[in-house]
Amino acid sequence: MFKFTVFLIFMIFISPSISEDLSGFVECEGTFPIKITHFAYQPELIIANRSVKLEIGGTSTVTIEEGAHYVNMVYRDDILTKIHVRDFCKTWVEPSGGHCPVEPGKFYFEWNLLASSIPQIDPINMNITELNRITIVNPVGYTLACIEGYLERIYL
Repeated sequence: MFKFTVFLIFMIFISPSISEDLSGFVECEGTFPIKITHFAYQPELIIANRSVKLEIGGTSTVTIEEGAHYVNMVYRDDILTKIHVRDFCKTWVEPSGGHCPVEPGKFYFEWNLLASSIPQIDPINMNITELNRITIVNPVGYTLACIEGYLERIYL
């Protein structure tokens, strides 16, 4: 009985929760053929015009085709302020050593980027918390995956 109790305590404190794997992000409402189970970024505090490392992973029941897009919609105070659209294969898959199409199954990709700033709409010398809705969209516009969460950014 003692071993079981120790094992149970170990599992409770060691097993990461889904929200930890998603860095505070959650799945959007709805059902999607790709389930993102890992999303991480470094550094924890994103500074405009500095490097950021992103990681994404999960399980797909569909093929991710050439021409799929990674879309990040950024909201401030419920107002859409930016939409970043990138070729998923060129941005995530190829730099991670893979190629498209990505067959159904488990996946994990990394992306290093520069956290952009748009002088016309971004503030100066402020910390802002923004809602980011991240989707993977196939070439014909069907949403394959969706997560959303808040990120704090420093604009210099």
